[in-house]
Amino acid sequence: MAVVANILETRQHLMPAIKFWVSPLCLEPSDPGNSTPGHRDRVILFDILDAFHRAGGNFINIASNPRKPWIEKTIGYWMKMRNTRKDMLIAISSESGVKADSVMDSLESSLRRLNRPWVDIFYVHQCDAAATLTKMMVPLTSAVKATHIRFLGVSDTPAWYVAEANCNAYYARLCRFVVYRGTWSAYSRDFEHEIQPMCKTHELGVTLCDIPEEAEAIRCKIEGDFYEALPATKQGEPYDRFSLTPAS
Repeated sequence: MAVVANILETRQHLMPAIKFWVSPLCLEPSDPGNSTPGHRDRVILFDILDAFHRAGGNFINIASNPRKPWIEKTIGYWMKMRNTRKDMLIAISSESGVKADSVMDSLESSLRRLNRPWVDIFYVHQCDAAATLTKMMVPLTSAVKATHIRFLGVSDTPAWYVAEANCNAYYARLCRFVVYRGTWSAYSRDFEHEIQPMCKTHELGVTLCDIPEEAEAIRCKIEGDFYEALPATKQGEPYDRFSLTPAS
């Protein structure tokens, strides 16, 4: 058995009941910091994506970013230029609420910017009390059946909401949430009280953000190795324009 030299080259199941192989770390490109991102910002993001891909990473999350349109367009262009559309697993989120028209408009805009006919994970990013759970799942199920979305995810949402949505989806024969993205850290452990048991009961995969302090040394080691993979001419550049989060 060959020894894997780089942690990003390993693969693991993101969801218990579905064979969906992802790298153990997810790349979350962040705000370039400029009011109007330009060519230099695109070059830096290209270098980061190239290094991530060379190191074996295949999971990119664009779910929560104020520069989501610009980042989606840049990543879409990068996938086209590098011919990596089939290699990368892309996660995005709804931009405004969970009403049917908002969800579909957000999805169509993202697919157009990514220049890709599908996304791997589509996160519902916030609760909307005005939208009933069943009505919310209907357009999402239609998008899954149309192969525009592979899997449905939910982010930063109460456990009871996700559980009720999945139960309603089951009885209405609609697609259900299979991935949960949440915050966990040493100073904020609410995730363990309700979210983690709910995910285990409903067989949801979990992606975490805000790496805990106890894992800081590991994170720095991984980011250090990843940083060394960047071109030598770019190693002097600030590289806080990306973050690596664990897909557990």
